[in-house]
Amino acid sequence: MRVVITGAAGFLGTRVVELLVEAGHDVRAVGDVPDHVEFGDEVTVVRGDLRDPDLAERAVAGAEVVCHLAGCHPGELASDQFPAVIAELDVPTGVILHALAATGFEGRVVLGSNAEVYGEGRYDCALHGSLRIGRRAAADLAARQWEPTCPHCHGAVTPLMIDESAMATPLTAFAASKLHQEHLVDCFTSERGLVGTSLRLQNVYGSDVPVGPTAAGVYPLFRRDLSAGRRPRVPEDGSQRRDFLHVDDAARAVMLAITHPTGHHGPVNISSGKATTLLELATAMCVTQDARLWPEVVGTSRPGEARHLVAAPTLAESVLGFRSEISLADGLSRSVAPSRRS
Repeated sequence: MRVVITGAAGFLGTRVVELLVEAGHDVRAVGDVPDHVEFGDEVTVVRGDLRDPDLAERAVAGAEVVCHLAGCHPGELASDQFPAVIAELDVPTGVILHALAATGFEGRVVLGSNAEVYGEGRYDCALHGSLRIGRRAAADLAARQWEPTCPHCHGAVTPLMIDESAMATPLTAFAASKLHQEHLVDCFTSERGLVGTSLRLQNVYGSDVPVGPTAAGVYPLFRRDLSAGRRPRVPEDGSQRRDFLHVDDAARAVMLAITHPTGHHGPVNISSGKATTLLELATAMCVTQDARLWPEVVGTSRPGEARHLVAAPTLAESVLGFRSEISLADGLSRSVAPSRRS
C-alpha cells in the first residue's frame, strides 16, 4: 500500500512510519522534514511547505492512503493568534484536500485530531442525568471554584467518559481548528464516497515528547520541570481528570486506521479509557523520574482548560480493533530516559 504521511518527523509520526515500513508498505514522508532526519531507503521524503499547491500535488500523486498528522502543537501558538493557528492547521489541510481532488484520489484519509475538540467532558447530575457543561465562568476560576455544577439545579456533578456522539464545543483556537480539519476531511470524503477517519487522540506521552519552550500539555510541562530539577507545577487543585495514552499505543491506533480492510468514516476516540488526575500523574512522574521532588499544587487555572475530559475508547475497539495495551505505570517507566526532543 502506498501511504503518504505528513508530520512524519514528529513525535507520533516517526513511530507510525516505523510501523508502516516494518509492515512492508510504500511510505512517502511529506512536509517539514528536517534535513538531519533520515528514515532509510524504504521511505521517500518530499520536503517543503504543505501550503504549496504544487508540492502537495506532487506529494499525494498515486497515494492510496493519506495520513495527515502535521500541525502545530497546541502550546506553540497562543489562543488568540487566530491567523497563525489557521495558517498552521486549516490551510495545509485545505491545500492537501485540494491536491487530492486534482489528482483523482480514490483512497482513504486519516486525520490526526485531538480530544480537545470536545471542550468540557460529560457529567452526571443526580437530578438531571447525563449532561454537558459549557466553559467555566472566569469569576468561578478566580474564586478557585474549580468544579463545575449542574446548569439547571447548580448541584454537584460527577464526571463521566465522553463518546463520539457528543457535540464538540472547543475551548481554544487550537481545538476549534482541529475540529475544522475534521469537517474539511468529512466534506471531501463524503462527497466522493470515500472513507475519512478523524482520530481524536488524547494526551499522548512518551520519552521523546517535545519539552522545549513551546511545550504544552501537562505531561511535557511536568517532564520539563523534572528534567530541570524543579517540582512539577500542578494547576488548580490537581483533581482534574484526564486520559494519558502512550505514544506506542497511539501509533498502533493510527496504523490500524490506515490499514483496516474497510476503515471507519467519522471521528474515533483514541484513548486508554483510564481516568487519571493531574496530581496522580505528577506524583507518579516524580516517583519514576526523581523521587527527591514532589508536585507543587499552584492553585491557578490555565486558559481554555477543561476541568474533566476522559474520552471513551469503545468505538475504537469495535470499528478498528484498537485497545490500549500500555498502562500508565508501564508507560512512565519506559519514559524515564531524558527527552531527546526540544
